[in-house]
Amino acid sequence: MNTRILRFTSTIFALFFLLCLKNNGLAQDAPPGDDSFSPPPKGKVTVNSSHAKDTASTKIPATKIAGSKSQQGLTPEKADSLRPSYKFLPEAQAFFSPYYSISEEAHDHLYHRHAEDYFVEQPHIYLRDKVELGQLNELLVGGLGTRYQSVLLDEALLNDPITMAAVYQQLSSESFSSLNLHTGYTSLAYSSAPITLQSTTQRLVAGKGYTKITYFQFANNTLKTDLVFSINLSERLNFYLNYGRESTDGGYSNTGGSGKDLYGSSYEANKFNIQFRYQLGSKTYLTLAEYYNALVSKPFGGVDYENSVSFDLDPFDSRSAIIRNQFTRRTLLMNVLRAEIQTALPVFSDTSNVFKAWGYMANFNNEFRKDNVSLQDLEIFHDKESSVRWSVGGTQLLKLPFLLLNVRGEYLYDIVQSQNTLVNSDSVSINPSVHTIALNSGARLKFDRLVFGRTLEAGGSLGLTTKSVQNTDGEDYATTFLSTGFGGEVNFPLGFLGEECALKFFATASTTQRVPSLQEVFASDTTLLGSHQWEDETIQHIELGTTLSTSDDFSLSVSFMHNRVSSPTAVVQTVASDGSTTTQFRSLKNEALSYSGIGISAKARLWKLDATIQATAALNYNILSSPDRDYADTLASGSSSADMRTGKLFYLPKLYCAYELYYRDKLFSDALNLKVGFAGFLTTGMSASLQNSERQNIFYFNLIEQDGALRDNNLQFGVQGLKTRVDFRLWAEVGSATFTIFFENLLNEKVFKAPLFPMYDRSLRIGISWRILD
Repeated sequence: MNTRILRFTSTIFALFFLLCLKNNGLAQDAPPGDDSFSPPPKGKVTVNSSHAKDTASTKIPATKIAGSKSQQGLTPEKADSLRPSYKFLPEAQAFFSPYYSISEEAHDHLYHRHAEDYFVEQPHIYLRDKVELGQLNELLVGGLGTRYQSVLLDEALLNDPITMAAVYQQLSSESFSSLNLHTGYTSLAYSSAPITLQSTTQRLVAGKGYTKITYFQFANNTLKTDLVFSINLSERLNFYLNYGRESTDGGYSNTGGSGKDLYGSSYEANKFNIQFRYQLGSKTYLTLAEYYNALVSKPFGGVDYENSVSFDLDPFDSRSAIIRNQFTRRTLLMNVLRAEIQTALPVFSDTSNVFKAWGYMANFNNEFRKDNVSLQDLEIFHDKESSVRWSVGGTQLLKLPFLLLNVRGEYLYDIVQSQNTLVNSDSVSINPSVHTIALNSGARLKFDRLVFGRTLEAGGSLGLTTKSVQNTDGEDYATTFLSTGFGGEVNFPLGFLGEECALKFFATASTTQRVPSLQEVFASDTTLLGSHQWEDETIQHIELGTTLSTSDDFSLSVSFMHNRVSSPTAVVQTVASDGSTTTQFRSLKNEALSYSGIGISAKARLWKLDATIQATAALNYNILSSPDRDYADTLASGSSSADMRTGKLFYLPKLYCAYELYYRDKLFSDALNLKVGFAGFLTTGMSASLQNSERQNIFYFNLIEQDGALRDNNLQFGVQGLKTRVDFRLWAEVGSATFTIFFENLLNEKVFKAPLFPMYDRSLRIGISWRILD
């Protein structure tokens, strides 16, 4: 299947390339647009202020291109010109400001190993981090994990049709124009999910070619390489290639201790993003793209808490912990073929608005197998899943002087082609199909220089989603629901503290629904069965807070966030009279998953020192109204006692924070841009967090049903105490190259950001990111 797809893609790209070359002479007669090349005008050169930071870092002035507005970058002159001959095209204006955003020009100076690392050190966000590349990481945003998140790459939904869970490894952590995290009502402008992670591919014009290489090497033979190459094959035709490779041997070993070796995970990922962009007119672009990812890993299961020998040590300490290694192999293959046209419709052409239409076909092939040499007490299995997604959609952005409108519509058709992991209630294997129609709209108002405040901004979103599940042999389902949200902020000037001082108040609220995934309803694994019930979850979100800022030298933000999921889907173990246990997904109709927390973000700049503290105090994170209380060895598996009930938090640390202190300066006549300092995190005690299943590739709440009552079962693996970590980090930018040196975990702490999975020992990490002009 994949071979046929690649051959077909190659043929289409070749025909597209030849056609564009053939018509290149006609294209030159058309009015040149933003992608065209022409000699730069003489006279004064101006800099686009909205991209001043990027301009400063790459030393690319802005010039006015004939027939277009002023753009950053310049067009090539003679072949022997020493001036740069590439530019990054600006993105279309963001409809809603994202919750957090990472730009292309800033990410080289931010600590990251994975795409999700950009956001982990922010209030209300916690990463269940297995540390190594290839492991299942879950980014909790206000207590909501991967099942509540949509991952978009250039408008293409990358969530697998069967699990509908976000897999962050599908995104490049190095090559993007922007990486945006949306929550609440801003997310509902893009999907019905309460959280959207959106990555946009870089758009370049490169007359002589643009090349950027990023390379990292750190503990246990862990390597990461990322290559970007772009060149204009003609005046209007641009070619873009991004190749990323990630690998690790997973050599975390237990030497000199009484426990078994802690074999980590071996992992290898190869990611391709290939695009041809052709400029049809001054504001019209046609893009053909292919994304291909091959992720192969051998994940381990975790610490065997019951059999580990503590000797008064931390039960998770590498000197005593025993790892249950599954000796398994997971393969995730994704292939997306996508076409997009972007233009300005004639009726709206005078307002510089953007219309975009797209269509794509995505193939997902997943395999997970276990052989007979595993230490895990599980039967041999070989799970296979193959599915395809067809989609067409469009969006229109309408910009008026004080009003911004956006309408987005998409049709998705998911087809399970073959699998051995799904059955209906009659234990018959099925290949379901899912039809989804999603209509999303939003509006944003902004007023400046009002009497009661300097700026007032308000927005709202409204979505209508229809989903139909078919071909289940008796368990079909159809539903339609609304997604609504609103929010806003008002800025009050504080002139008595300084000209740039302001106090901002903000608030957001939204509600949406989530339909259970095919995996949650039809899973056939005997150790984790599907629920065979359709019960939509309702997600409600509220956040409010305030920010005090004094120019660029100081800012302090305090926020309160509350998320509530009604009728959440959890995993329930039912013990029969004969002692047998059935583990099954179930919708908890009379319970709610609830998260409440206070977030604090403080940033200060004094002289050449930058200090940042991002902290979260979790007030509540429970799925049962009276969960089990924290314990050491007093609560045995299968027991239940009224005095072991509590309403206290245990799924997350009660307090966790990240801190950074950097010295920044430009040295040697601005030839060296230096950033050096210390950073780390601290977490208070917590339980063993949620359980996870490597086989299903998910985290879940695990409950026990006894005598008709539910009690929590997530604490059977111990309680983790206070943990901390300190890193030394250095960035040195010289010309177009950025060098990095990190000494991680200086205190050599045995840290478990997600219990059961250890951090690396003290280790050195080096890297380089280099822009090469051809």
